[in-house]
Amino acid sequence: NARQVVEHLRSDTVVTDGGSVKAEVVRDCESILGGRFVGSHPIAGTEDSGAAAADAALFQNAVCVVTPTPQSSPEAVMLVRQFWDALGMRLIEMEPAAHDRALAVTSHLPHLLAFALAGVGAGERGALEDLIGPSFRDMTRIAASSSEMWRDILLANASALSDVAGR
Repeated sequence: NARQVVEHLRSDTVVTDGGSVKAEVVRDCESILGGRFVGSHPIAGTEDSGAAAADAALFQNAVCVVTPTPQSSPEAVMLVRQFWDALGMRLIEMEPAAHDRALAVTSHLPHLLAFALAGVGAGERGALEDLIGPSFRDMTRIAASSSEMWRDILLANASALSDVAGR
């Protein structure tokens, strides 16, 4: 929570995040931290979580979306870009709302569908066990991700997700 840390930061400290939803986070953090907050989202990861799933090459050549706003300090944007670049990421800049809509299509909706399909499949498991092939496994692999984390992501981006899912 930005309110809990702001009093412990130096006035020249730059803050970013690595979350999958930007508009709400950027709005809330900028209201507390001002132009020294710059949202970012490294689009890298697997369905695995925890220290055992660490991968030193995870960010190499992956995309990181940086979401500056008119309030963002140019120096803060430059530092955030340099940080992700030093980790080997390819950088894209987008407005926070545009990011959320794009990720609703490319990440959030696919995760929602994977969780839904895995749930349906779990209810039919005995009858379907011998019929599960690569397409079902491919479609449901990401449902092994943290359901709590994805619940929060889907709720935070519900508006964009609803809009793209309704098309």
